[in-house]
Formats: sequence, structure tokens, C-alpha cells
Amino acid sequence: MASGLKLHHAALAVIAFGAASLTSKAEHANEKTFAGSIVIASQPETVWRALTKKVHVDKYSRDPLGKDLVGAETKIYFGSADRKKIVGEVAIFEPPMRLTHTFRFNAREGARTSYVTYWIKEVEGGSKLTISHVGYKANSSEYIDVSTEWPLAMKRLKAYVEK
Repeated sequence: MASGLKLHHAALAVIAFGAASLTSKAEHANEKTFAGSIVIASQPETVWRALTKKVHVDKYSRDPLGKDLVGAETKIYFGSADRKKIVGEVAIFEPPMRLTHTFRFNAREGARTSYVTYWIKEVEGGSKLTISHVGYKANSSEYIDVSTEWPLAMKRLKAYVEK
């Protein structure tokens, strides 16, 4: 069981980072990736807590986080318990540097599962947060939604952490 779990997480990491493809290039030819970075005037540990603790996420996120992210395999959702808007599972949990989780719009019929990775790096003046969201077809409504919302979410996170 443990080696199967490691293989599962390794496959998620490959998909999330785009280092290699488990499917043909033709299948990914029309996919888009959101990637954005922001510098936050705070230590990586503080940014990490703001990304993984419900008490913090709920202060800047449009939708509340279901519960704290505490490690790999944590099931997550955004929204209320009876109306989960986004669902996923933590695949990589490496405090305070890297977090990867799956992401699926729960209420959308035929919604694809995508992958979000957060990298936190200490830089002069604070921390650089880079977010990558992969797995959507170009011009799909899901891609348009995430590529529009991520920059706004990053600005809200920055404002919350720096206040």
C-alpha cells in the first residue's frame, strides 16, 4: 500500500510540475497553465500558515476552507459543508516551501481535475509566492475562471498577511 501511495504522489508531482508527460503531447497541445508570482513582506512560515490554516484562509478567500491542510492526502474543499464549490486532495505537503493539491469545480458537470502548486521562497524583503495551476483546456470556462481569480486571490492574500 505505501509503495502504491508513493507512486500515486510521484505521478501527481510529474503532472503538477509539467516535468514529463504521462500522455501524448497532442493531448496537452490545447492546455493552458496559469502561473503567477507575488512578493509578500513576511516570512515563508507566515505565508504558509495563511495558505493552510482555515482561520487565515477564511479572512481573504472568496470561499471558506473546509478545514486546515495538515499533510498529504488531506481531503479539502472550499465553500460550505453542504455546498462544496471546489474539492480536492493534498498531494505534496512540504512546509513552508511547497504545497500541491488537486482542484475540481464540484458543481460543474464534466469538470476536469486540475492541479495547483504553491511555491514559497524567501527573498529580500519577505517571501515570493508562485502559484501554478495546470490541467485545463485553453479558453475553457474553468481556465478563464481560475486565470481571472488567481491574481485577485494573490492580492487579497498579500493584503491580509501584510496588515
